[in-house]
Amino acid sequence: MSKPEDVIAVYQLALRDLREVMEAHIQFLTMMADDHVQYAAEIVHTIEAHIEKVKPREKLPAIYLIDSIVKDLPQSSYKSLFTKNIVRTFTSVFEKVNDKTRLALFAVRLSWVGVFPNNALYRLDWQIKSRLDPGWPIKATPPVLGSNHVDPSCLQSWQQYSKMWLDCKDNDSTLLQHVQNAKIMTVQHVQIAKIMTVQHVQNAKIMTHVQNAKIMTVLFNLQLVKRKIMKKRFFKHFYLCLLKWCRSEEENTKPSVHFLNLKKKKQQEN
Repeated sequence: MSKPEDVIAVYQLALRDLREVMEAHIQFLTMMADDHVQYAAEIVHTIEAHIEKVKPREKLPAIYLIDSIVKDLPQSSYKSLFTKNIVRTFTSVFEKVNDKTRLALFAVRLSWVGVFPNNALYRLDWQIKSRLDPGWPIKATPPVLGSNHVDPSCLQSWQQYSKMWLDCKDNDSTLLQHVQNAKIMTVQHVQIAKIMTVQHVQNAKIMTHVQNAKIMTVLFNLQLVKRKIMKKRFFKHFYLCLLKWCRSEEENTKPSVHFLNLKKKKQQEN
């Protein structure tokens, strides 16, 4: 008997070769899935993981493989397993492919009426129309409460919640305890919110002080530079003034030409 790891490894190798739409290869992978239906969950997970990591042009063949498996093996567990993530898988492929491939995906989606549950198809149509393509038509009928289109899991959850409420209602002490626990949790959440608010305010104040300190430091440095420049200019101006004054004094102390002529004439007379 083959081991699950060996079966999945072989299936992965065969799945890697599905890089374009090849009907023969898709049929081969479908037959492999049928032969190893006991490992249906592992095979479904392998196909979904393959769709996520391959290039956009290689995603459509994998969608065709899902289509082939759920249609050719309707009595197996593959349909229910693929239904769990069919909305996420289909929308992720639709989001990353070009318009031509989207037309092919639309044709595949139309062929799934009666194959996948109506509720899943409605969620698929709604996701694409609301998030990716406003022109996508919603072909599936909306789920209606009390009709056959209601998801059984929703009804089961509602029944569980109803049973829990009835149990609490029958036991007043249990109901009171739930109310008290809810109040305590509410008070705790409010206190945590207040503490976080105070911390954010304090952090904001600290950041403001730090920024102000940086600005003051920059301004102080600018003032120092300005003072140095002014001081340098002052000494330069003072030096020029002093030099000018010295030159003027030197000129004033020189004897005049008339005085020199008189002195020379007097020396000649003597």
